[in-house]
Amino acid sequence: MTPAPARTPQLRLARASDAEACAALVRALSPAFYAHPDGRDTEPFLASIAAERQAHYIAGYRYWVAEVDRALVGLAAARPPQHVFHLFVDAAWQGQGLGRRLMQALVDGFDPAQAATVNASLAAQAFYACWGFEPDGPAQCQHGVRYQPMRRPAT
Repeated sequence: MTPAPARTPQLRLARASDAEACAALVRALSPAFYAHPDGRDTEPFLASIAAERQAHYIAGYRYWVAEVDRALVGLAAARPPQHVFHLFVDAAWQGQGLGRRLMQALVDGFDPAQAATVNASLAAQAFYACWGFEPDGPAQCQHGVRYQPMRRPAT
């Protein structure tokens, strides 16, 4: 018997009804980049990723989601002018190219004549380097979250 084909996450633009699932995914993956294992000082960050904020981002920015069988397994969002502010992939789907697909969806909407930026988690720097991003100053810690500002120069 031939095994069933692997499920492929489908990408689409986010809808307002996705806000809670988006918030839950970001919340679940966020402790990996907290400055303190106990999550202290993250209250402003956590407020910024709550469902009501996700609904605001979905309404106003380019926001993509990936889903399998109606379950949200990844998301990516960019705000003007060209700042990647969300790129999260469920742990079960990491390492399978979904992050690359989500990033491509964002980059396809970028103007190559303008620079792009991201505040990358420290563990994601190599991923963004593959997309032409370079460190833009020292690593930072704000609202209990560590990140590396990165910039992709205009071409």
